[in-house]
Amino acid sequence: MGPHHDRAVRSRRRDAAGARRRRRPCRRIPSAALEHTERRARSVARVSALPREQREVLLLKEYEGLKFREIADVLGVAESTVKSRMYAGLDAMRMSLASLGIH
Repeated sequence: MGPHHDRAVRSRRRDAAGARRRRRPCRRIPSAALEHTERRARSVARVSALPREQREVLLLKEYEGLKFREIADVLGVAESTVKSRMYAGLDAMRMSLASLGIH
């Protein structure tokens, strides 16, 4: 994976982040909004702690909406590798969040 791949991944992440920022503001009661913000911050921290390969796959799948085949093409790896990275990352996330009492 070379600089073009890294640039493509960063570009997709920026595009997705911009789309999320443009969404309408959340109309929750303050305590629920604060809880949501804190939960989101913990989740983002856990995603950031994943190994790069797992983090890339998880972000491309969940935030970019790419299919496993598309992710495999972007990353230049086998589709089965993408799936194993995805499920390893999700398992790590599940365990990490469960340790914080988030289910």
